[in-house]
Amino acid sequence: MCMENCEIRVCLHPTTGGLLAIIDVSRNISYEFVSSGFSLTADGTQYFVDSQAVSYEKTDTGVRVLFKDGPFVAECIYTVPEKGAFVERQLRYMCESGMWTAEKIVCEHAVFAKEAESIHFHDDQTLWHVPTNYFIRYSDGGMYMGLAYPYWDREDNAKDSITLGFTPRYTVQEGQWFEAEKTFWGVYRKEGITRYSHGPYPGEKNPAYHDVFAGTGLYQHFAGMKVPEDVGMPQEVLDWGEVWAVQEYFKHHLPRHPLPEGGFWLWQNGWWARLFSPDIHSIDPLLSTGVKDIMTAAMYYGHDRHPTTEPKYICDMSVDPMGFPVQSEADAAGVQEGTSGWHTVVEAGEAREDIVGYTDTFEAPADYVTFIQEAQKQGMYVSSFSTPNNSYKKRPQWYSRLKDGSPQKYFGTAVSCPACDEFMDFHFEMLCRVLDRYHQRLWSLDGRWLNYREIAGYHFETIGDEPCYSAEHGHPVAWDQYKAWKNTQLFKKKLRDRYPTLCLEQYYGLKRGGIWSLTSLNSDENYYEMGSVVNNRYQTWHNENSRFRPMYMNYSSIFGTDPASFEHSIISCLSTAAYGQVSRGYTALKDYPECADVLKRWKTWADENYRFLTDRRSLFGMPGEYAVDGSAHFVDDEGYIFLFTAPGNHADARILLNRWSGLTEDNSARYRVRLVAAVTDDGTAAECLMCNPVVAYGEKIRCRITPNTAVILHVERADDVELLPKDADVMFADTDFVAESFPL
Repeated sequence: MCMENCEIRVCLHPTTGGLLAIIDVSRNISYEFVSSGFSLTADGTQYFVDSQAVSYEKTDTGVRVLFKDGPFVAECIYTVPEKGAFVERQLRYMCESGMWTAEKIVCEHAVFAKEAESIHFHDDQTLWHVPTNYFIRYSDGGMYMGLAYPYWDREDNAKDSITLGFTPRYTVQEGQWFEAEKTFWGVYRKEGITRYSHGPYPGEKNPAYHDVFAGTGLYQHFAGMKVPEDVGMPQEVLDWGEVWAVQEYFKHHLPRHPLPEGGFWLWQNGWWARLFSPDIHSIDPLLSTGVKDIMTAAMYYGHDRHPTTEPKYICDMSVDPMGFPVQSEADAAGVQEGTSGWHTVVEAGEAREDIVGYTDTFEAPADYVTFIQEAQKQGMYVSSFSTPNNSYKKRPQWYSRLKDGSPQKYFGTAVSCPACDEFMDFHFEMLCRVLDRYHQRLWSLDGRWLNYREIAGYHFETIGDEPCYSAEHGHPVAWDQYKAWKNTQLFKKKLRDRYPTLCLEQYYGLKRGGIWSLTSLNSDENYYEMGSVVNNRYQTWHNENSRFRPMYMNYSSIFGTDPASFEHSIISCLSTAAYGQVSRGYTALKDYPECADVLKRWKTWADENYRFLTDRRSLFGMPGEYAVDGSAHFVDDEGYIFLFTAPGNHADARILLNRWSGLTEDNSARYRVRLVAAVTDDGTAAECLMCNPVVAYGEKIRCRITPNTAVILHVERADDVELLPKDADVMFADTDFVAESFPL
């Protein structure tokens, strides 16, 4: 039994239903298996060890194989996409006699017919060490495989076998299927060019940008908020062919979700712009720029500021029936008349008034209601953000509990357990009340989500698991890991299904989930909050080349305090993500009216060239590794190259045009290269001189670029144009830095 597309052929064993061979069609290379089995441990008994297939069924996308063992039925579903050199496999189990507990799942037990040169385990190179995939390496390429879940049980022989699964300890009701997380297998071509990385932290390679970590949230990952000179992340070497192959899989696993508008969509991040009050004049700098969405810097439009979690009126709300508290007779009358309706704003230190009633729908504070309404009249949408595990005084049984029975806390505030179904269902409906009431186009979730400490600074001592010891949530005491994960994934999916064009982002709270936590989202924050233009490029490089995240899910901001740095930052933002936010760049918009025209001009350019801005290839090592960093954005035989130079003197940037850059492989092709823009971040004269504006496939563009400069080059097929001489010794005589794309 086989299934295939134009890139891969997958053959199954006729008896066991396991993998028999995976063939790389483009190279006609077959990777064969001695065995590829699975097993289930339920209620203390292991099933499906060396089991035989009962039946095979062809489907539109692959093959379904049926197995039986004792009271259990298992389905093994193989899926091959229309395009892509990979196959997915999902196991489903059902017991035909009563409720049961899925204790341990072995998704893959693979033994290879030919011993590999090596088997390399790759995690995402963060402090959380989220498992991502294995590389099974042979001389000219190999396979990659993994499990779409952040907590792996794994065993591997260095050369010939991998066993991979997880421990759910999850209760399944009679007649229900338990669907295990998918595994995947793919093939790759070894390119002979290498990517080096020690994660997005200080390490043995000192970056050329001396301030790459300045002003970032890096410090909050470490106890005492003191960052060591070398975080100790070991340097990892991957072949670029390995990186690009797994990136292609994740484009399938994490499809791009719609945004509120087409083209290059931008919103204003009120938190980073320090917009802490509902001042209608805060939208004035945005009105003429095409930016229509502003996020307030207070959760649920409230007056308590992050990270002290939700405002008190969220904690005080009525749970059954759902209602939001009203704290004065005047506000109660306003609610009844439909004119105002909120709660008296209680300043710190003042006595709290008694709750006199509850609203039927979410009502923002009166000053925010005015802000929202006035902004809507001018075509602006006002959003907010929230934590994903609020606590409610009327339901203390939902709290995550420490071993001593006390509530777990995030920055001093009790949090609820995401493995508690009742809490998650209630919180979803509560959040929908907020979204339905004010019709936001953006919502963000920040803070604690999984029961995991993702930072060690502030009042935390270490990062790590913090299991819930409650016996009331439907998970085993101190083992909420899997149920919490399933619930958060379902929560996000329900939000996405209900609000398909809502821009949905999360910041801290799911970083322990790594790449696997991005389902249903448009983006999440980078590894740590960025503080500068170059740090954003630094982190997004690692997002893609260590974490294998699709570019369109990158998180990117516009900084800048004056016209030059503002425009430089815009170009950097366009190079890293498929949408973005105006961050501290709000300062330039506010103080320099001409910046509105700069932003409009670049947004128009981005809208017109959007098809090139959703995918890219990194051309150099991580930003700061060399004096030049940048990326290529090609669709077939046309696209753009973005280049950025470090401080210092002129750089000699050499960019190889071939399939490594993302071009179609064609040795007869020629390309015309044109300068679109060159902008320094300090307003000094910018320059990008090219000695060869027409370049053959397999040859290099060579540019002499001023320091601190952002450059965009346009590249298009031009076979009928004559090649020009390449002698450039005079032009490049005074350059101090040479940067080669894909250095061997």
